[in-house]
Amino acid sequence: MEDSTPSNCQRPDTDRDGGKYDSLQGRQLCKKVLAKYVTYDPHDYILDGVCPVMDGFDLLATTPCGSGKSGYLILLMLVVRVIAADETLAIGKEISPLDPVMIVVCPMKALEEDIAKQSREAGLTVIVINSDTVDVARKASRNIWQEASFTMVMVSPEELASRDFSQLLGVKEFWDRIFALGVDEAHLLYFWGALFRPLYRRIGHLRERLPMRRGRKTRLVALTATLREGAPKDCICKFLSLHVGKYHFIRRSNACPDIQLFFRNM
Repeated sequence: MEDSTPSNCQRPDTDRDGGKYDSLQGRQLCKKVLAKYVTYDPHDYILDGVCPVMDGFDLLATTPCGSGKSGYLILLMLVVRVIAADETLAIGKEISPLDPVMIVVCPMKALEEDIAKQSREAGLTVIVINSDTVDVARKASRNIWQEASFTMVMVSPEELASRDFSQLLGVKEFWDRIFALGVDEAHLLYFWGALFRPLYRRIGHLRERLPMRRGRKTRLVALTATLREGAPKDCICKFLSLHVGKYHFIRRSNACPDIQLFFRNM
């Protein structure tokens, strides 16, 4: 069910060679597929982002905390995997590898675990790779990177610089499955990338390393709850290679009219 929070969508150029999932037919297909995996009717603003990505475009979505941002990642992969396994459902041309995987870069371990939990509840297979999980696996004489044959690979920014991650990208079976790159809390590229946590800027470098298909970069899904126009947005678009007219932009209001402020003298 849609809510009343105002939103602003900027659609990319529609002349690019691709499918037609960003249409009434495409939305109906998505809802039909998702009805088998989730018990709720997806918000329209989630499908506003999922469908253009299926058509080959990138997505930058700014929606409030608690609005279901993880749905852009989870619902996208649910639909894509079903269509990849049954080509009779496809609208237009092929949209993904046969067994697609999404790499999701998340800046905080709690967020990684939260998205992983939601993804598993929806039926996706997920692995979380950060300093904690790598250490636990090492103590158990396991190489967690060799276990990364999942639908979603949640990875912390620091791991992007590791030799193990580079080796994972070098595994042809994994490389051929890469469908999309997810970036949660994308605004931190501007606020953290310069000084506090410079490794966060490696997300932009990572995108340049991922496979090209039919002349397109690997699809990008960048999410945040807050993003100012001007320098912050320009910086993020530059790092992530988001070019005007070539990506779908969603901005939903953070206004909370039901919140009241009370001031008391202490």
